[in-house]
Amino acid sequence: MRKNSGLNIEDWQIKTNSHVKGEIGDRPSAYLSRGSKINNSLIARGCVIEGIVKNSILSPGVMVRKDTVISNSIIFNDTVIGPDSVIEKSIIDKSVNIDEKVHLGYGESKPNEKFPHHLFTGITVIGKGAKIPKNLRIGKNCIINPYVSLVEKGLKEMGSGMTV
Repeated sequence: MRKNSGLNIEDWQIKTNSHVKGEIGDRPSAYLSRGSKINNSLIARGCVIEGIVKNSILSPGVMVRKDTVISNSIIFNDTVIGPDSVIEKSIIDKSVNIDEKVHLGYGESKPNEKFPHHLFTGITVIGKGAKIPKNLRIGKNCIINPYVSLVEKGLKEMGSGMTV
């Protein structure tokens, strides 16, 4: 079966010649859809950008779905960000799945409750493999630990400074 996403046809991919230790094979070039906008950002190979990315760094394989806005953030490998989401001043580790209509980094900035001397500048940190459900709002200076799935917790909002 052939997957077709513009130039990203499985049998005929445009690839760069880079060998990164621990990474399996090369990835196709980044794909920027017609409606995407990128400003002052670094977009790695294998990314699919359908939304807006400003002042950010996206590692290989990051997917930014339609009508999503990412600003002042660092997003690591193979993270998927669903449509209609807003990601502000966040660091998101590898293989995170963020569903649709999620807002990271909203509201008033309060220091993190567990690490007030380390996390007080408004940055939200999402750990490797975390799952963020649709319609969730996560404040500033929050920490979501690795492999935590907030899907089962039924949260609609996580205020600034919280850790899960």
